[in-house]
Amino acid sequence: MTHTLVGIVGRNPASIVVSARTFRPVRAVLFCTGETRTIAANLQQQLKTDPGCDVQVETFPQNPTLPEAHDAMKRVTIQAEDELVFDLTGGTKTMSVGAWTGLAARHGTRMRTVYLEPDGTLHGAESRDAIPSAAVLHPEEFLDWTGAAITKHSWRGTAAQVPAHMRARRELGRAIFAAFMRGEPLQTHHATDSLMLAMTSLPSELPAGFSFEAGRLRGTGDGFLGANGWLEELCLFEALDAIGDDSRVRVALGLCYAGENGGNDESDVVLVRGANVVVIESKARGKESGAGADLHKRVQKAERFFGALTRVIFVHPAWGATPNTDLQESVKASVRLVGSDLAQLRDAVRKGLHLTKP
Repeated sequence: MTHTLVGIVGRNPASIVVSARTFRPVRAVLFCTGETRTIAANLQQQLKTDPGCDVQVETFPQNPTLPEAHDAMKRVTIQAEDELVFDLTGGTKTMSVGAWTGLAARHGTRMRTVYLEPDGTLHGAESRDAIPSAAVLHPEEFLDWTGAAITKHSWRGTAAQVPAHMRARRELGRAIFAAFMRGEPLQTHHATDSLMLAMTSLPSELPAGFSFEAGRLRGTGDGFLGANGWLEELCLFEALDAIGDDSRVRVALGLCYAGENGGNDESDVVLVRGANVVVIESKARGKESGAGADLHKRVQKAERFFGALTRVIFVHPAWGATPNTDLQESVKASVRLVGSDLAQLRDAVRKGLHLTKP
């Protein structure tokens, strides 16, 4: 049996991609509004590549009524041998209900309705049973929907694919973090990828490519020391500890990307599991104050490129074990502030990716 997939395109169309890669339809019909037309066009190109189906894009009236959404489904035709799969995850309630009633009236005997749970699992709306799926989404696909593209990255892949040279310097990162929390005066030098610190802070054996002389620790030229890469990698490894052996999670470190209108942005760590995105931003600033403006800027950036449902974890060790209460109260529920207690970082990652119940 072949399938025709129908989906309503919202600002995060991950559920449509998961449904498409699960059912492998031969054709798809995407409904969008004027606000999501660009996302639908980019999604159309994705689905033409994987799973490789014909894609038709239709437009709703702006803020359609239930009858208008119902009538729009007349534009959906299926072949005699097809089963229709309707993904009702996206769109407003009015759009979803109207679309469902319109499709059910025309194709109800050959129609299956599905939805994507927050934990990334696909379910049948009628049976409520989980639908087995091996669908995996990657960070670059979320960027594709907004017209952005990766310009460079330090590394991306699965937890099992972290390069050996990064694993080898994990203990060095921990030692620098411990020195930072003891209040040692760490002086970074970006141009030479080096760091001034006390010798007693270092592991007995340095990773390959690192050297220490006259109070200066020199790196391998990739910004691990001079650009505070040690804190970004520390956040990465804490996140990987939280993920465990979940092979569905895709991770990127030092992800740089540019939008259609130019300009470059960067996210320290990006984690994707199904429709869920967690962005970790870190700051190795010695002073507790001054992080508020930077925090809000990074949250806005993450939501603009990865969608409004993105969870943002902002790590600023100078806050100590408990970030400032006023600052915590100034951020939305999707933002988690973490100071020096890295257990809180691991907890935030698990909750953000729905690896445990909140």
